[in-house]
Amino acid sequence: MFNNTVLEVFIGLVFIYLLYSLLATILQEMMSRWLSLRTHNLTYAIRVMLEDREEEEPGWGLCKLLGRYFKSQLFIIRHFFVPFPRKTFARAFYNHPNIKYLGESEWKRKPAYLHPETFSQTVIQLLRGEEYDASQPQINYIEDALFRKKNFTARINGRDETIVIGEETLRHLRDLFFNAQRDTDRFKVMLENWFNETMERAAGWYKRTVQFTLLLIGFVLALWFNIDTIAIYKLLSIDK
Repeated sequence: MFNNTVLEVFIGLVFIYLLYSLLATILQEMMSRWLSLRTHNLTYAIRVMLEDREEEEPGWGLCKLLGRYFKSQLFIIRHFFVPFPRKTFARAFYNHPNIKYLGESEWKRKPAYLHPETFSQTVIQLLRGEEYDASQPQINYIEDALFRKKNFTARINGRDETIVIGEETLRHLRDLFFNAQRDTDRFKVMLENWFNETMERAAGWYKRTVQFTLLLIGFVLALWFNIDTIAIYKLLSIDK
């Protein structure tokens, strides 16, 4: 077509790899939907926000660095199959009616996306507790949960459970409470800002997961279809 073998071979290679890239992308999206990767990414982000992480051993030795890495990967794998241990803030959060019925179906009960207002309203309703009756400002109940009781009561599967707030999470919520100056609306806004900041990082986590998945799919496609660039080049260069 161009009377230039090198240019025609280059165009042929680009076209072939574009087709395989499109196939890999379609397979990745199918896998993401089947495994609910977006949902699991959101639940992982909520756990990072509402649950304390285990203390890591200090030091920069090779063994310690490898130990931290494999420990973090084990946490991610464990979270995938058992997302919410009992009597945790995250479990109470996902069992709240605001969140519980946002899932797509009975099979996929957890949502893949959350609005910041939904997050802040749910956290506030959890902190003020089941005994809140609107007879007093809800900020008083929130203050009581954060500074005196250090826990709250949540109804999960028809039973009342006492949820103890983790030390680091409690400290962060107290800082937000102080910055809000005992104002419920300002406290709500700060919770939403915290959620938005975490979701920006969660988008990066999901992007890395997608990139790794695409890399694996690419290797499988290359082996399965025997995609050999050198062989394709030789074929295109001699076969008009």
